Amino acid sequence: MADVHSGGVPDTQDAAERGTLDVRAAAIEHLAEHIAQGVPGTVTHRSGLDKLRGRGFPNAQVTIRGAASWITLEIAVAWPGPVEKIAAHVRDQVRADTSRLSGSQVRRVDVTVHVLTADQFETTERRVR
Repeated sequence: MADVHSGGVPDTQDAAERGTLDVRAAAIEHLAEHIAQGVPGTVTHRSGLDKLRGRGFPNAQVTIRGAASWITLEIAVAWPGPVEKIAAHVRDQVRADTSRLSGSQVRRVDVTVHVLTADQFETTERRVR
């Protein structure tokens, strides 16, 4: 057991006694959304009240049990486009990158695709005039 100084901080050099890093679900959700947003073919979509609530697409929800996590992800894709191919790419990229960056073993990524026409989504490309 570690000795505790008057400041309440354990006096130990052993990493096992200092504690563990607990990556919360919200951090993994944010990471998964960011990764999904970077996959070519996905679009950012926030409308009406979604803008005020900070919701829209991509949107992730994560369940964590121990060192494993399961991700449910909603994305938006422009129509027409290769929807199945984009969804598979998002699933694979989110699973690999989230596992690597968070340290949580992502066991499954379920992707729901919302198909939008060009006038329904925001472009992230800069326009030069």
